[in-house]
Amino acid sequence: MSVTTPWFGTVAVDESGDHLINGVIWMDSRGVDDVREILIGPFKIGGYPLFKAFIWQKLTGGLPTLTGIDRSKLPDLISAMDIVGPVKKEIAAELGLKEGTPVIGGTPDVPSAGVGSGAVRDYEGHLYVGTSSWIAAHVRSGETMH
Repeated sequence: MSVTTPWFGTVAVDESGDHLINGVIWMDSRGVDDVREILIGPFKIGGYPLFKAFIWQKLTGGLPTLTGIDRSKLPDLISAMDIVGPVKKEIAAELGLKEGTPVIGGTPDVPSAGVGSGAVRDYEGHLYVGTSSWIAAHVRSGETMH
């Protein structure tokens, strides 16, 4: 079993996994001025702008310990194919799945849309219309379509 979600979104949850607020997705622009201030403004980590923390996270999979962020409050990063665990017995029964079916990390919405459309071979395209819209096709690594 795989779970897909919008690629860039956040839903704050409590210890039980219940949401605390409605999700905030990539198109939400209410905080654009605040984000700009954080990324280039006075907030610093070890003398570096906060955006460096994002780069460190991308490059190393972790944040420097000098951030003061309690690591136990952050989720582990996993790859799309990592097995998160088995689906719970009651959920398997509700969905008609075999008990113990593995649940993987999943994929973001863009790659999932391509697979869901059936466009899974090289140069097969699909059109997506939703919150945003795009036309995409799978191509071999290093190639572009003309």
